[in-house]
Amino acid sequence: MKIPQNHNTSIDDLLQKGSTSIFLSGWSKQDEAYGVKRSLLSNALSESENNADEYLFIDEMQEVKTWLSDVITETTTYKVDPANFAISSNGTATIFLILYNLHKHNKLKALLLTPIYFSYIKLLNDFSVDIEFLQIVHNGSIVINYDELTKIIKANGINLIILNDPLFGAGIPFGIKNYNKIVEICNEYNVKLLVDYIYGGMEWGHSPSIINRYLINLTINKKVILIDSISKRIFLNGIKTSLVFAHSSIIKEFELSSVHTIGTLTSPQISILKQLYTPSNRNSVLNTIGNTIRIARENYSLLKTLLMGTRLYLSNCDSGYFCLIYIPYCILNYNVDNFLLAEHIIENLDILTIPHDRYLHFCNSAYCFRINLTIPTNTLIISISNLLSFFNIHNALK
Repeated sequence: MKIPQNHNTSIDDLLQKGSTSIFLSGWSKQDEAYGVKRSLLSNALSESENNADEYLFIDEMQEVKTWLSDVITETTTYKVDPANFAISSNGTATIFLILYNLHKHNKLKALLLTPIYFSYIKLLNDFSVDIEFLQIVHNGSIVINYDELTKIIKANGINLIILNDPLFGAGIPFGIKNYNKIVEICNEYNVKLLVDYIYGGMEWGHSPSIINRYLINLTINKKVILIDSISKRIFLNGIKTSLVFAHSSIIKEFELSSVHTIGTLTSPQISILKQLYTPSNRNSVLNTIGNTIRIARENYSLLKTLLMGTRLYLSNCDSGYFCLIYIPYCILNYNVDNFLLAEHIIENLDILTIPHDRYLHFCNSAYCFRINLTIPTNTLIISISNLLSFFNIHNALK
C-alpha cells in the first residue's frame, strides 16, 4: 500500500499544546532512580576532561573499533570483525547516512514494515523515494502476509525493506522465524534489509543482551544492515552513540561519506561508549537494562488489570519499554480524526498522547497510541483512570 499523499509525521502542534502535560507517549525516563549508575558517567567524563577539545571523524575510529571488537570477543566469546561495523554519533544521523548512500547508488524503492520510526518516512519522502508500506501489527499482534509482501516487492520493484525490532512503539519483537523468511525473500529478489534494533535487546523472557549474535551474523550477507544502540536502551539520550553492522563494503562507504555529512564523535561520546562496553561495567549495564525491563513488565501487568472489564486492549508486548493501547471509537463518542482526538485529550485531561497513525499504524476501529512503560506507576494509574472516567468507559463493558 502506498503512503497517503497527505500523510504527515509531524507532532509539533501536539507537543506545543501539551508541553506541560503528562506525556504518556514520551521517549525519556521520568524517574532518576533506575538510570545508569552516575559513577559510570563520572568516570567517562573524567577520562575525557584532559582532551575535551578533541574529536574523531567516524573514519578515524579504527583504534576504538579494534578495542571494542576485542572487548566483545573477550566477554562474549563472539568475534566481531572491526571491518564489519562502524561507530556513529546517534541513531537518527545513522539512518540518514545509510539511506543517503543506498539512494545514491541505486534509486530506492522502499517497503516499510509498520509501525515504524517517523524518520524513515520523512527522509524517504525528502529523497523523493517511492514508498510502499505493509502494516504487520493487527489487533495488537504481529501478523505478516508473506504472499502479499512478495507481491508488493515484485509489483513495485522494491529494493529496500525497513523494519523496527521490536516493532515501533508496540513492544513486539520481529522474531527469528520472521527473519529467516524475510532474509530468504531478500536474497531471492535482490532486496536489502535495514533493521533498526535501537530499542532491541530487551526481550522480557530472556536475559538482557549487549549484542545480538544472530542479527550480527545476518549482516555478513550484503543484503542486511543492522543499527544498534546500548545508550538508547539505558536512556542516555543526552550522550548517544550507535553501532552499524553490515558487510565491510557498506561500512567502508558509510565511514568515508560520514566525514561530509554527520561529522565527528566528541571525546565524551567516545569515553561513554568505552565505559558502556568495558568488561568491569558489564554487570552494571545489564542490571540497568534488566531493571528497566522489570519496571516495564510490572506496569504492563498493571495496565492489563486497569483495563479489565473494558473494551480497551493492549498490544501483546514482551520486549522493550513501550506498548500500544487501543480505545475503540464506538465508546469514545468523538470525532474519529486521531489528531483532533489527541488535542481533545490534552485540552480536557492535560495528557499528551501521540496517535500511532503518525507511524503508519492504522486501526479502523480504535484510537491507538503508545505508552512509555517506564512512567512512574502512580502517574500511569492516575492517567489511565482519568481517561477511563472521562470517556465513561466503565459503562461500556465487554
